[in-house]
Amino acid sequence: MAKQKIDYNPLAKELKKHIEIMESTFSANNLQVINIGCKPYEDNDGDLRVFVEIASITGSEISCDLNIKINLYDEDDYLYTTKSATVLKGRFSGYDTITITFFDNSHTLERAVKGRLFVARI
Repeated sequence: MAKQKIDYNPLAKELKKHIEIMESTFSANNLQVINIGCKPYEDNDGDLRVFVEIASITGSEISCDLNIKINLYDEDDYLYTTKSATVLKGRFSGYDTITITFFDNSHTLERAVKGRLFVARI
């Protein structure tokens, strides 16, 4: 019997509405978030891709290598997973789009109801 295919797009759209951007962590590192997007990762059981469009606030430099991180929470407000992507100081030109992938994490889009996006220094 073939497994019924689930359309995860509505869940991704709903999650995007509930991602809190911790703006103080971005501004402290001369960055701002221009936009974010959430999209199911291919057809892999609710896996997720988060796209984060960032730009420098002034000039085009950041002071050090940075991790753009996202924490995901379930309906009980339990932090159950986190992922990150690195922004390298020497390769950042003032604007970039970062992809954070929750892969092999089966059913991320079914479980996640909110998230927090922030910057951590490496």
